[in-house]
Amino acid sequence: MSEIAGLIRLKASGTLYWFIKNRFRGNILRKTVYLILVSIFSFVILSSVVYNVFGGEILFVERERLEVIVDNTPLARSEDKPAWDYLFEILREHPETEIEKADYDAVGFTELNRQPVEYRGRLVRITGRLVRCEWIPQHQEPKPFDEDLPEKENSSEKMSKKESNGFYESWILVRDKKDIPISVCSLTIPEKIPVGDGLNERVSVTGFFYKRRLFLSSDSEELTTPTILAKTLRWTPLSAEKPKPVSVMQIIRNNTFIILFFLLILWFIFRISSRHLRRSNRKPIQIKL
Repeated sequence: MSEIAGLIRLKASGTLYWFIKNRFRGNILRKTVYLILVSIFSFVILSSVVYNVFGGEILFVERERLEVIVDNTPLARSEDKPAWDYLFEILREHPETEIEKADYDAVGFTELNRQPVEYRGRLVRITGRLVRCEWIPQHQEPKPFDEDLPEKENSSEKMSKKESNGFYESWILVRDKKDIPISVCSLTIPEKIPVGDGLNERVSVTGFFYKRRLFLSSDSEELTTPTILAKTLRWTPLSAEKPKPVSVMQIIRNNTFIILFFLLILWFIFRISSRHLRRSNRKPIQIKL
């Protein structure tokens, strides 16, 4: 995905380069504007390509081993167990920092729910509100989503060390779907994060998309939701949220077209003023009769 994006940006920069070179050929003012435009645009394009190419590694997944997974089925489908163990084994082998720096797709509920086959086994990232978290002792079907749990258990009472084949099941509401949360199955969770029901914690998750699973609400209604397998959650306590500093590079990248538009306006102003100056400097022709 990053290589294709890089090629598209390079193609766009080449097209703009050719257009500006042929359009602004002529006097010194045009050449100066042309050099400024090409320099800024090339700087932004090259920096973006370098980030996409060298920004993260790809966690290799054998897609053939995931063909046994069937969507719209319960989480604890026995035929899916080999694929479940395979993805979790990859997560155990790689440290959290390496997973966070790997190449991933930032997605929402809609993409995963509509295209489960395309995203199967791909590293994805979601951000949203954690509303429920519980420990599942083994690969089994959890309780209905709306069933009551103890609210906000103390972190010292977590059961992360009880069984090695267990996992934490977290339910996260994302921006594009306010009524059905995404299911996240993780090996661990942050040490001080509360568990239970009735939560409202801001988290982000980077993990493998597993399948579109079937689950039951407390009213025995069958619903489907995307499921992600992750190593852990990244938790931002509400009291610790701080605005992130914006880098100069990010400002330039986000405002490339604004800068180009501003420079084009300057060029037109210079062009009109230079024409007006040339006309005012012309001497009137006197005709003697």
